Amino acid sequence: CDLDRNLVLENSEGGILIGMSDFWMTNNVIAKNGTNQGNIGGVQVETSSTETGHFVNNTVADNSVGQAAGAGGVNCTGSSFGILNSILWENRFDQVSAACTVTYTNISQAGFAGSNGNINEDPMFTSPDTNDYHIDPATSPCIDAADPAGVPPAPEHDIDGDARPMGDGVDMGADEAG
Repeated sequence: CDLDRNLVLENSEGGILIGMSDFWMTNNVIAKNGTNQGNIGGVQVETSSTETGHFVNNTVADNSVGQAAGAGGVNCTGSSFGILNSILWENRFDQVSAACTVTYTNISQAGFAGSNGNINEDPMFTSPDTNDYHIDPATSPCIDAADPAGVPPAPEHDIDGDARPMGDGVDMGADEAG
């Protein structure tokens, strides 16, 4: 399963469900999905030890899930997979479940910032009220803050088809602003 350069917005039953499959998710914006009573917020990934998952340069924000359902951002069940160079922001309840490893990601959840290249700072989205989850090129702390290894592991282009990197390094999230 390959998902690249998608906008997954405002789905009441949740954003994306991946079950028992190898997958690559890159350059996607997954926002405003799920409900406070639902089981899936932004992304639900169900894997076993035989599947391989890659979650790179995605933006997952403002999703909701019922408290007992798990993380409203990325809910990982089964075996662990890595989240890299992404933005996980203001999802209800947690941003990510414990089965995921998180590196070089802007995550608004305690316990991640300050290790593995993770930060917890307002990403400065352009206009989330109008579903514009690009990062502000002048003020976002996500600019040049992703894995210093560059491309790869980051994809060569962002959600808009713009080349990566545009500045001194790769930006976190689906948008390459600087």
